[in-house]
Amino acid sequence: MTLGILLLFEKSLCRVCRETGKLPVPKSIGGYRRFPGADCYSMNAAVQIRPVTQTDFDAWLRLRTAHWPDGAADHGPEIAAFFAGMASEPQAVFLAECNGRAIAVMELSIRKDLPMLPNVDVGYVEGFYIEPEFRGRGITRRLLRFAQDWSRKQHCAAFASDRDGRIILDPRYCPK
Repeated sequence: MTLGILLLFEKSLCRVCRETGKLPVPKSIGGYRRFPGADCYSMNAAVQIRPVTQTDFDAWLRLRTAHWPDGAADHGPEIAAFFAGMASEPQAVFLAECNGRAIAVMELSIRKDLPMLPNVDVGYVEGFYIEPEFRGRGITRRLLRFAQDWSRKQHCAAFASDRDGRIILDPRYCPK
């Protein structure tokens, strides 16, 4: 009976807890931080995705700097240019939030300069960052679906990103 309860309890833990063997106890007890806002750490987290607003300047800057620390000096002016309508890219930026805390950012553009699709509108992920403690919870998939929906609304024929210098087209993207 005790083994069955332990197995059931282990299955109810998130992936990080299972992999690290740390239990979800409050920080004040000295354990792995899971409270307050423990629902942010579950697979069914109450994560909301929305476009950035000017009030998100600091959150976007924090996440962008975590993603690209080498360009930190440029991030503030680039974000300001985006909100002023002076930036050529990104053309759209979305935040993922949990309990009012920004935990991920995705920057999108429409590209027409991809070698395999010249002169074709392609929804393109320019940058994406999710805080490490929120990875592996399906938030990336939700953000990508949100980005694909944005690309469809922009009448993009394809959806892509790059990794390690390679352009990766999404073979499952359907423009309609």
